[in-house]
Amino acid sequence: MKRKWLCTVLAALMTFGFAACGEEELANSSSHGASDSTPSASVPDTPDPPENPGEDEPIEYGDFVPVLRFVVCSDIHLEKSIPARAERFEKFMQSAYAYSDSHEQYKSLDAIVVTGDLTDNPVKDTTAYSSFVQTVETNKREETTILTMTGNHETYGASDDTLCHTQGVVDYQEQIHGEVDRHITIKGFHFIALSTMPDVTQDRDTGVYLNSQVEWLETQLEEAEAADSKKPIFTFQHYKLPNTTYSSYDAFSVGQTQKLYDVYKNYSQVINFSGHTHSVSNQPRSIWQGEFTALEAAPLKNVGVASVDKFVTQANAFRNSNDLDAIKTDAATYYRIVEVDEYNRTRIYTCNLETNELAKTAATTDSPDEIMMFEITDPTDPSTFRYTDKRAEVAAKPYFEDGAQLQFVLEGSVTRPTAVFPQMMDDSCPFMYKIIVTPTDNPNNNAAAIKKEYNYLDVFYWGDTTADEAFVLSALKANTEYSVKVIPINIWGLEGEPLVATYSTFAA
Repeated sequence: MKRKWLCTVLAALMTFGFAACGEEELANSSSHGASDSTPSASVPDTPDPPENPGEDEPIEYGDFVPVLRFVVCSDIHLEKSIPARAERFEKFMQSAYAYSDSHEQYKSLDAIVVTGDLTDNPVKDTTAYSSFVQTVETNKREETTILTMTGNHETYGASDDTLCHTQGVVDYQEQIHGEVDRHITIKGFHFIALSTMPDVTQDRDTGVYLNSQVEWLETQLEEAEAADSKKPIFTFQHYKLPNTTYSSYDAFSVGQTQKLYDVYKNYSQVINFSGHTHSVSNQPRSIWQGEFTALEAAPLKNVGVASVDKFVTQANAFRNSNDLDAIKTDAATYYRIVEVDEYNRTRIYTCNLETNELAKTAATTDSPDEIMMFEITDPTDPSTFRYTDKRAEVAAKPYFEDGAQLQFVLEGSVTRPTAVFPQMMDDSCPFMYKIIVTPTDNPNNNAAAIKKEYNYLDVFYWGDTTADEAFVLSALKANTEYSVKVIPINIWGLEGEPLVATYSTFAA
């Protein structure tokens, strides 16, 4: 069958503030298994898409007026001892309604979707599910469908988080929804949710998707396509599908997700959302297209940052750290807003929950006021796929503007200067800086005690793009002159020309 066209569109500046519609439950659901601030939501006309090799001329459509709206988040991790997580979940619901309320032409919020890990451990903390239910009952409007599924944390056991257990899933069915896998229609659009199941045959906490679930999924997709082959089909599961979005590599695509991928690839109109990796969602690699479309769902807890080629969330990392594996911060919490119009065009926005604003484009060459928006203009046309791996092949290198300087600020020891330099320019998305510090009298000595290398995340990931980059160069030797080189690296791993300066630790 035909595939869909997905393109990134950077719309004009939008301020927003946020509402609700209904559900028709299908008989084939599986058994196996208001905010004080009110942003305004003005929807721009579809701009001409950027030039791409092999791109067809854009089809002329009418104004974009939604006929469906839903929001997606992942990884709430409710826990009694950390009430801030329940507060953040409530803020998410209120923000989504405020955005919908502010829309001039369509004020409904038809669904709220959570792609797993509602709880941190529902067996250890037996109040976690009831906390979710209480927040939903307090804030949900009658017209809104709540669609959830289990993640790996719902399969944890009471005595050891490394052992799978069935109790969390049993409690989920009793307190959240009786069916772990669901296929529903909302406003004529199909939503299919797949839950993570405990693998009691092995001592691990990952959870899996059972063969029976994979078979069920294929049946549901066949039915959805038969109902209307031109509409997008929205699918959801907790784990990433392998080698899709930027945090889907290595150990984070687990639990038979390759089998899910092999099913989805036959349905190009599938738009899939996943969670689990707690990854940043306001950058271009958070969406991917191959045989279908996949997106990061956006976590409500501990947002992490990927390296260029993989993603690890276990290590704590901080702004002045040599460890780029994860920033583990809640200062950059986002969620997705998905809208579809009568032509089946699908627009996906990303909302910053902390600022209550739509995420701006990640490209530093664009206006700082431009909104990041992904748009699928025709879910049946594969020739216009935009978010493919080819983006890396045509990406330009990052660069520093003419006149950019690397300077040093001393606030303490002469052996711990702060390197200060302007943000890189990149037409896609900045990622990090590799900082290499080498003694000028022994530049070829690569011993760790002599040559220092630091990795520093761009200010984009810290939410303050107005400030210069500033990084502490720690553990330098006294009475030494160093050559300091700062290399900009964008989200595709491309390196630009470095800034270079000399710094001396000789005592004044």
